Amino acid sequence: MYIDKTLNNWSDEPELQLLIDYVRIRFPTQDMDKIFSDLLRLQTYCILSEDRTAFGYQFTRSLGQIKVYGSDPGHKELGTLLELRAQG
Repeated sequence: MYIDKTLNNWSDEPELQLLIDYVRIRFPTQDMDKIFSDLLRLQTYCILSEDRTAFGYQFTRSLGQIKVYGSDPGHKELGTLLELRAQG
């Protein structure tokens, strides 16, 4: 059977490796500090505010290639957008 053949050839080495170069994730919250501290495990004093905005958001905070876009309380439907990029 096919399953027996698969189990006999099973190894502890992963056969598939996934590397993500770029990802954007929108969270239904406007609490940027919670995203930095709880999700990314970063201290908020390390984060820079940028003049650049995008995607309809009013402000941007960044640390290297990590960008978090936020909006004012009047635009709760936008939530918070997390953008992670590779350096290349």
